[in-house]
Amino acid sequence: MRECTVYLIILVIFVMVLIVLITMDACSDDDGGVVGLKHDETTGSKGIVVNGLAVTISSRLAPALSPTVTPTATVTATPTLRPTARPILTAGALYEIEPIVGPMRYIPAGSFVQGSPEDEPCRGFDEKEWRHRLTRNCAIMETEVTRTMWSELRAVQATLPAEPTNPDYSPELVNPVNQATWYETILFANLLSVQNGFERCYYADSHYSIPIDVTNYTLGPFYCNFYADGYRLLSEGEWEYAVRAGTVSPFSCSEFRYKSENCWVCNSGCHPVLEQYVVFCASANGQNEPVGGRLANPWRLKDMHGNISEWCWDYYGMYPQSARTDYTGPDGGSLRICRGGNWHCYPHRCRSAFRDYLTPDSRSGDIGFRLARTLGF
Repeated sequence: MRECTVYLIILVIFVMVLIVLITMDACSDDDGGVVGLKHDETTGSKGIVVNGLAVTISSRLAPALSPTVTPTATVTATPTLRPTARPILTAGALYEIEPIVGPMRYIPAGSFVQGSPEDEPCRGFDEKEWRHRLTRNCAIMETEVTRTMWSELRAVQATLPAEPTNPDYSPELVNPVNQATWYETILFANLLSVQNGFERCYYADSHYSIPIDVTNYTLGPFYCNFYADGYRLLSEGEWEYAVRAGTVSPFSCSEFRYKSENCWVCNSGCHPVLEQYVVFCASANGQNEPVGGRLANPWRLKDMHGNISEWCWDYYGMYPQSARTDYTGPDGGSLRICRGGNWHCYPHRCRSAFRDYLTPDSRSGDIGFRLARTLGF
């Protein structure tokens, strides 16, 4: 009887030790502890492993010693939401307010029909429609470059030439720069890129190793790295895509009175909607106005249809006969594209599809520019 009692005490102690060891196993860290459970698939016996030493428990005792496992519900971990570099932007959203040039509007890549339909009043012979796909997201200046912007850049980049503006047409510093040549606009763009810490876009060689600067900006040849993040002129296709802002009518605003009979009329009140958006012959006062004073287009860009015409990158030429992607004009020529109406032009010249051109050394009181940057996302 005494012997049975001793065996029973030993068994109870063994069971208690086993429970303690099992508990330690459950609490061991991921690096692996000294205690583990052992199950022999052949004999059905169970046991524990202590520092590599296996202690077998009889299969007859295993059911009694096995802990009861209560099923638990499956919990799916919630993924960690890390903030992205920038919020999701919609067309026309404010991308950044950048030094010197101010608000930049986000213009996403997309496809559109460039040119005008055959029944558009007073269209040009060189506006045949074609499908254009643009793959680069851009940030575009909300307004044209102003006299103040030119002066501010020249104050920190001394190689920029003196402001070319004729004050008879742009009397205030918040008016757009006029009389800048095409050559001066690309020099301005490269100097602004350097000033604001971006990669320059304009070079004198196809390997993008000789940047355009004050020593060569009128000489050529000229190459544009459209994938650099610095400032540049818009291509003609980018310009029309931006001014249309998803619209297909002659203007990005709904001027219901525009027709062939009055496309040359400059009388105030003839095109009342257009006058709210555009500085042109019917709404100007013999000169351009401070930038941004009229209503914006659907993508929040201002003065695209008027106030002052704008230089673009492309050489002038007839449009392609088929769809293109990121088309930037002919490979060569003697004329550079100008887009948009201005303070003394007729309504038909303010249309989204209207095309104009000048030699790159031209100076005119109705020509200015705005800049864009390619965005790397």
